[in-house]
Amino acid sequence: MPMSNPEPRPGDTFLATLDERGRITLDLPVPTDESITYSAEERIGDGPRLVYELTLPPGKAAVELTAPIVERQGGASAADAQYRERLYAAVGRITVAGGQVEASLKRSLILLSPERGAAFVDVDLEWFRLEAAIREAVDSAESVLGRRVVRLLDLAARNRLRERRNDAVHGAWWPFDGMAGRVSRWPRRSEGYITNVDLRALEEVGAKLERLVQALNDLVRERWPVVTLPRDDRPTGSFGV
Repeated sequence: MPMSNPEPRPGDTFLATLDERGRITLDLPVPTDESITYSAEERIGDGPRLVYELTLPPGKAAVELTAPIVERQGGASAADAQYRERLYAAVGRITVAGGQVEASLKRSLILLSPERGAAFVDVDLEWFRLEAAIREAVDSAESVLGRRVVRLLDLAARNRLRERRNDAVHGAWWPFDGMAGRVSRWPRRSEGYITNVDLRALEEVGAKLERLVQALNDLVRERWPVVTLPRDDRPTGSFGV
């Protein structure tokens, strides 16, 4: 990676870039008996410039900045608090809607494969395996419901909704203002990587997941129990109390 000095000294500033694999691997002098702190300046494409300090522990020969400890000097700032409020709302929405998607897929799979049983415990699978089982059931038996569910799954796949849900929910966010929506991610049996997510795009993921839930539920509502709550727009306070 390009650096301002081929052999930076402690306190020197080096330039860092996020490569096409989403990794920042640094070639810096090895600390010996004590930690060494450098100043880093990183560009996110044509976007913002990130400035931070990097402290290497003694004896650390190579650094892969996928999973560093990230902290703010002096503790989180007011700007960090505002950023976190929006980030946590977006990730929370994705978490709730993603769980609802899996519940909807379980309903579909039960109706498509009655031999599996009629309870969620009989389809105790996560999204990837639920989708695979639904597609298998549709391939082996003609079903109008199955074809409609698969069309929705195809649309979700084109929008990478499952992967984007997993990145949001299972990633390690750098929850600080000015970090360009940075999140570290370690998919199973894969090397970790860093990505930067625009918060507006993250919020749209939640909205798309909610629309997917509604569409899936509409397909099975005539064949599944439905709870309808009374309409009351008055606020009830925290936790409905």
